[in-house]
Amino acid sequence: MNINVCIERLVLDGLPVNSVQGHAIAAAMEAELTRLLTIEGLAASASRAESHLAAGQIHVVPDGGPRSVGQQIGDAVYHVLNQPKQTTANQKANIP
Repeated sequence: MNINVCIERLVLDGLPVNSVQGHAIAAAMEAELTRLLTIEGLAASASRAESHLAAGQIHVVPDGGPRSVGQQIGDAVYHVLNQPKQTTANQKANIP
């Protein structure tokens, strides 16, 4: 099975990081997401494309560093991706 995930931009809203820390967070997120996808895979019903994905809140611990933040983001993204796409009210009512 092939799994393709393309993340154009990772927005760290409200997180005061410099570019080096941002790259370290992105690398840790990618590693965690790859690890989870390799071990757990994805549910067949999870296939979709999204213009954006809100993965919830991340809890920053004082001594956690960029790796900890990136792992939490990767885990959150994995769990959101592994859920079936939510239907909207218009889709439920069969409104085009």
